[in-house]
Amino acid sequence: TLAEFGNWPWPRDRMALLFERIAEAKPAVVAVDILLAGNSGGAVADARLATALARNPTVLATVLDPELGTATMPSVALAVSGPVAVPGMLKMPGLVPPAQTLHAQAKGLGVISLPAPEGQPVRSVLLLSGGGKALLAGLGVETLRVAAGGGPLIASAPPQMLRIGDIALPLP
Repeated sequence: TLAEFGNWPWPRDRMALLFERIAEAKPAVVAVDILLAGNSGGAVADARLATALARNPTVLATVLDPELGTATMPSVALAVSGPVAVPGMLKMPGLVPPAQTLHAQAKGLGVISLPAPEGQPVRSVLLLSGGGKALLAGLGVETLRVAAGGGPLIASAPPQMLRIGDIALPLP
């Protein structure tokens, strides 16, 4: 693909073509593990990409930001039962969301920030995190939530569990 289409990032109209082709397969959910921030392709290219993303239930990526950002995002729908505690949950004061045009077409937003020391392999993937004043699901959790019909996540204790549809994962 690099030889044929060039280096990353691809133009948004090229990505729109890719998502149009993916939509033909009618997937249950599409998770985009790429931050599509800003308006890098212009209004027309972003509109085409937004239309392509809207053809399937899509989960877009957001990134935690150590700087205080101005982006506001809704918290994940989370029901809590019992004394749930998630010590050491990754929290940052800011967020970098996807472009608003694309965000409006998404069925979910998931965090792709992964905690690992510089140059070290990632040993864990976030289930939940805090960004700005929002509680956010990791990309994998949010993808499962959307695929399961988009209901709320359920955190319960004891034992500490996070339920995503019929799937239960231990917390933290």
